[in-house]
Amino acid sequence: MNIIIKDLCKIYRGKITAIKDLSLDIGPGMFGLLGPNGAGKTTLMRILATLVQPTSGVARVGNYLVNDPHEKWQIKAMLGYLPQELVLYGNLSAYEFLDFIAALKKVGGYRERHRHVEHVLELTGLQSVAKQFIRTYSGGMKRRVGIAQALLGNPKVLIVDEPTVGLDPQERVRFRNLLVRLANERLVLLSTHIIEDIAQTCLHTAVMHQGELIFHGRVTELINQARSKVWVVEATDFQLTSDMILATSTPTTNGIKYRVLANEQPHPKAQSAEPEIEEGYLWLMNTAGHYVGTGMALQI
Repeated sequence: MNIIIKDLCKIYRGKITAIKDLSLDIGPGMFGLLGPNGAGKTTLMRILATLVQPTSGVARVGNYLVNDPHEKWQIKAMLGYLPQELVLYGNLSAYEFLDFIAALKKVGGYRERHRHVEHVLELTGLQSVAKQFIRTYSGGMKRRVGIAQALLGNPKVLIVDEPTVGLDPQERVRFRNLLVRLANERLVLLSTHIIEDIAQTCLHTAVMHQGELIFHGRVTELINQARSKVWVVEATDFQLTSDMILATSTPTTNGIKYRVLANEQPHPKAQSAEPEIEEGYLWLMNTAGHYVGTGMALQI
């Protein structure tokens, strides 16, 4: 299963361009879509889920066009979607909610539907709390209900939009591990602005900025965007200037250790360092004109 996008554009009323001339091929497994809020990621997700019509260009999920009024139903039948904001019925249990959604999706007969609901509850680790009201769930448990409803019907393509926002670190790790397992059997498209989620789950990623695609490749290639640009300095007289980006600052027994992005050695004591994924992303965005000349901390 593949997703193929060619010269895709989306312009909203008021001539607001959300996506501009975007072309991208996505293959099976886990694929990360990275970018700041407002980059156009959610619009792209909604187009692929056939919820929004593109203004121009082509997007195919498998062999089907997202904007074809007949073929989009074929896409809906093989796609699971977890939006950024999913409305859950708090007065239902997870089992009742998923059974209701499975019935709407016409998942088999009565017995098959109930077996399927039990299966997705097990996959998402919710079977022990399946009979509790959703309103009693933590944020992480509610996100797992969201992924469970997206898995109903055993979709070949799973699209998840900002799934770990607001989760505590332990729940975020649990959710990421779940997505990796699910990607063994399907295409999983993960859209996020949290770089760590991409670093821990994806081999390939794309970066969007102001509706345009500015990077597409392996995560290692994204890291290499900052090669020879990362400097570590521990000095009491260090001062940031407008042509530097401060990635991190860490207190030490001797003061503060800075990791700085700059074209040239920023201080006599600065040592060149191997880049990390956050720094590759920051330098890429700097090159795209998003963080130019800040001279301040830009932590992810």
